[in-house]
Amino acid sequence: MLFTLRQAWQEGREEEDAKEALRDLFPGGESLDENQIYQLLQVRELAKQGKQYVLAELLLGHAKPYLENQGLTVEDIRPDDSTKAYRLVPHPRIVAAERAAALAEGTQARSIARQALQQSLLADSDEAASHIAAAAAAAVWQRLRSEAARKQRALPGRQAADLAMVLALVGCADQTLFNELASITTKEIERTSGKSALITMQQIVEKCAAAGYRQCDYPALFAAGLEALQKLKCPNTSSLVDLRTGNYTLHSQRPMLWLFRHARRQGRKSIPPADAAARFAKAIRGLNAGSSGSLVVDLGCGFGVSSLGLALSGFSALAADASAHCIGFARALSKRWRLPPQELAFVHGDAQEALQSVSAQYRGEVSWVLINFPTPFASLDANSANLGHLPKSMDSSDFMANLELIRAARMCLLERGGHGLLLVQSNVEDLAVGLRELAEADGWEAVVDGSLAPEVSGAEDPTLWRSRRQLQHERRGGRRAVGPGWLARSPLPRLATTETEAYYIGEHMPIHRAASLNVSPYDPVPEEVSGLKPYQ
Repeated sequence: MLFTLRQAWQEGREEEDAKEALRDLFPGGESLDENQIYQLLQVRELAKQGKQYVLAELLLGHAKPYLENQGLTVEDIRPDDSTKAYRLVPHPRIVAAERAAALAEGTQARSIARQALQQSLLADSDEAASHIAAAAAAAVWQRLRSEAARKQRALPGRQAADLAMVLALVGCADQTLFNELASITTKEIERTSGKSALITMQQIVEKCAAAGYRQCDYPALFAAGLEALQKLKCPNTSSLVDLRTGNYTLHSQRPMLWLFRHARRQGRKSIPPADAAARFAKAIRGLNAGSSGSLVVDLGCGFGVSSLGLALSGFSALAADASAHCIGFARALSKRWRLPPQELAFVHGDAQEALQSVSAQYRGEVSWVLINFPTPFASLDANSANLGHLPKSMDSSDFMANLELIRAARMCLLERGGHGLLLVQSNVEDLAVGLRELAEADGWEAVVDGSLAPEVSGAEDPTLWRSRRQLQHERRGGRRAVGPGWLARSPLPRLATTETEAYYIGEHMPIHRAASLNVSPYDPVPEEVSGLKPYQ
C-alpha cells in the first residue's frame, strides 16, 4: 500500500497522482469505516518514518473528512519526532462547543442560586424558605448533572465556591450537592495552584468556609487551598494559622466577614410568624429531650453564628430571629454539621415570645440571655429622611431591646434558676449605655467585680476608630461605656463570636459590652456561669 503511494508520488511528482492513488485505495471520504481509518493512519506513520512528510500530510488530509464527521482530529504525541505515534482527540471545534455548553450550564446554575437568594430574603416563613432552598438545590443539581457539564468544566475558577456560598445563604442542606461542589472546587484549586492571583485563592478558601465547609470534614479541599496559598507566598495571617492547625471553619475571622457583608448589603424581611408560640414549644420539647442543662437564649441571632459556636463548645442554645432567611441559613448549617436538636434549636419568631416560652416550658436553668448587636434606633442628630427604616427611639415598639424585652428576660432568668446573666453587645455606644441604664432601672445590676472579663479603663484607645454618632454622643456629654461593668472582651467562648463582632474587632472599632445579674444586692457570679471561660 505504502509502496503504491510512494511510486505514484515519485513517478508523477504531483500531488494529484498521489491523491488519485489514495482514492483508489481508500474510496469514500466520510464513508470510510474505522478499520480503513486505522490502516490509513498507520500508513501515515510509515510515511513519516520514511521522512515522506508531504505524503504523510496527504494521507492525513484524506482521513480528515471522516474524523471531523466523528468530531475527532489527529494529534501527534511528539510532532518533532517521526518515530512517535499519534492519538485521536476531540476536534477543537467540538471542544469549543462543549466548553461553551458546559459554561452555559454553570451560568444557569449560578443564576438559579442568585434568584433563589433574592426570594429567600423575602420569605415570610420557615416553610417558604425551605421550599425555595429545596427547589434551588434540585434545579442546580439538574444543571450540574447535564451531559454538557459532565464533559467539560461548568464552574471554572472560583465559581463553584461562589455557588456553594450562595446556596448556603439560601438555606440549602443537600449534603451531596455540597460534596460535589467541594470536589469541583478542590480540582480547580489544584489546576490553578500557583497561577491564579493571591486574592482570588484567598477568596475561594474563605467562601468555602463561609458556605459551611469545615476543615475537619473536607481535609482535601483545605489542604489544596493551603498549598496554593503557600505557593503564592500568602502573608502569615490568622486564617493561614487556622489552616495550618486544621481548624479553618466559618468561625475563623475572614469567613465570617462574608456573612457580615451579605447582611449589610441585603435587606431582608423580618416579620415573626403568627404561630411563633407553637414553633418555640416544638423546639423546647426537643431541648428538654436532651440533658436539660444550662441553656443560652440568643435573641436576634441573625445567621446563628454565635449559637452554632456555643453548641460546638458544649452548650445548649435556643436561638430566635424574625428573619426566616437568616434562620434558614443557620438551621441548614446545623443539619449539615449534624448538631442534634436536643442541643441547638433555631426558631423563626419574636424575641419576647422566645423568653416567655422558655420561662414556661424549659425544664432546666438558663445561664445567659444574649442581645447581640440589635438594630439601633435613630440617632438624635441623624437626618431622619435617610434613616426612616430605623426605630425612632428605645421606647419604640419596633426596637427589639425595649423595656418589655428587658423585663421578659429578667422574668425568664428568675423562673429558670435565678442565677443567669444578660449580656448586651453593641457597636453603638449611646445604645449600649441606654440599655444598661434601662436594665438597672428595672432591677438588674451590672457585674462589676471583673470576674467575667477585663473591664474597659477610662483611658481612650487611640487606635480605635469612632463613628460620627459616637463623637456626637461624646459632645452631648453622654455617659461613656467605660469603667466598672463595661467588658473589654466577650465573656463567651471564642467560637461564640458573631460575624458583626468579628468585623468590628478586625477593623479596630469599639464594641460596648455589659453583663448584668437580675438579683439584688449583687452576689458573686455563680460557678456554672463563670465556667464559660472567655476565648476557650
